[in-house]
Amino acid sequence: MNLANDQFRLVPTSTCSDAPTCNDTVKNGQETGKDCGGPDCPQCPTGEGCNTGADCISGVCNATHLCAAPTCNDTVKNGQETGKDCGGPDCPQCPTGEGCNTGADCISGVCNATHLCAAPTCNDTVKNGQETGKDCGGSDCPQCPTGEGCNTGADCISGVCNATHLCAGEYFN
Repeated sequence: MNLANDQFRLVPTSTCSDAPTCNDTVKNGQETGKDCGGPDCPQCPTGEGCNTGADCISGVCNATHLCAAPTCNDTVKNGQETGKDCGGPDCPQCPTGEGCNTGADCISGVCNATHLCAAPTCNDTVKNGQETGKDCGGSDCPQCPTGEGCNTGADCISGVCNATHLCAGEYFN
């Protein structure tokens, strides 16, 4: 047998795969987790690898480069929060200027038309701020009518704050 004169033909024993994809069940290419993260794939769920918060559905990439579950102190608006680390069913109420869906999401009790928590005012139809009654009493709002809340007689139009802290009608002698 003369090797110099024999012809050889290469026969593949395995197939080469195509370029990495976001559904090949392998962490490859520019992915930060298995089939997620990086510039080309969807964001990663909790527990998958990440380089930045942008790689994660939660928006939080922890110090060990894993996507973390949303919390009320991760400095990111995520999970069911309506504002950054506030609002929604699990976090504290939001301060003025943070996002909201309803007044219940806001410390002030007021969620405006642009879905931001609004500062208390004397005409927002909510008892909030320094008010003793709804839009009345306290140091900044007009005095309250009978039946509204009060701390002292000065909070009431009548000048009378009863023992149950409600403005009462005038006393007659």
